[in-house]
Amino acid sequence: MVEARCRGLSEPKGSWKMAPMLLRIGFSLFSGLKDRELDAVAGMATRKTYPVNTVVYAPGDCTTDVLLLEDSNEAIQMEIPLKGESPHFVIHTLSKGEVFCWTPLCPAHARAATARVIQPASVIAVDGTALKKMVDEDQHAGYIIMKNLAGILSARLSYITLVFSHQIEKTRKKTVV
Repeated sequence: MVEARCRGLSEPKGSWKMAPMLLRIGFSLFSGLKDRELDAVAGMATRKTYPVNTVVYAPGDCTTDVLLLEDSNEAIQMEIPLKGESPHFVIHTLSKGEVFCWTPLCPAHARAATARVIQPASVIAVDGTALKKMVDEDQHAGYIIMKNLAGILSARLSYITLVFSHQIEKTRKKTVV
């Protein structure tokens, strides 16, 4: 299996005419923003397409864009590296509308996971520097975005806890047998 490592094919900023409608409908990170705030976010956004087996980012990578899966449920999976029989362990498979790269909005931390494309995917990339500036300067937009992000992170951590609990239980059963 050949693994591609690229940024994806991009459309220039501002060419994405449907951004305000799509942001209102599908992306929970921006739920509750006013129309003018959604228009501002749309101006920061580009659409990127990724072919199968592309690694969007890997552990240790620095990214400047906030990424959201635009289409195709189960097109991108989040993996962590493992030692032993498998080179990686899938911790989450993204659904349409999910954010999967929020680090530009948070204090700098090294990436611990890999985002791998398993079906051709269309992703909305929002300029993280511009979005962070908006969050810092616009109290309403900043509060809404960070409140939504906190909810997303809480749900993701709960899901990952269940995944690991299930994996630990499987490992225990193998050891007993």
